[in-house]
Amino acid sequence: MLCRLLNIGFIPEITVRMDVFLVAETKLPLLAVCGNTDPGEGKANVDEFITLAGQRIWLTHGHRYLHGYQVSELAWWARKLEADIVVFGHTHVPLVKWFGDVLLVNPGSPVLPRSEMGATFAVLTVKEGERPEAELYKL
Repeated sequence: MLCRLLNIGFIPEITVRMDVFLVAETKLPLLAVCGNTDPGEGKANVDEFITLAGQRIWLTHGHRYLHGYQVSELAWWARKLEADIVVFGHTHVPLVKWFGDVLLVNPGSPVLPRSEMGATFAVLTVKEGERPEAELYKL
């Protein structure tokens, strides 16, 4: 099984410490992108693409693609960019939703949540030959 830690932006000092802790505890590789309020944009890319178990995953904060906070826009971009799954942030509102053949996953935020669920994170499960799944968890 291949596992990764994904950070989709908002990289203040507390999030960096959390990432360092998670990497140390889990020994998993971290892939991070920067968001619109991250200091020193350029320390991480705005978009990253990885392929796991045959699924092309687009990791983005989403601020360059979400106009009017319509998450369906990300599904449109995913099709253009040939991504099967979009893991994004920006709204800080947790979401797991299929738009046709594209899975959108927003883990919410463990640091600055903006939903009634409070602080959240998500676990994305991708297995060869199976439909991807994502689950939201409250902290």
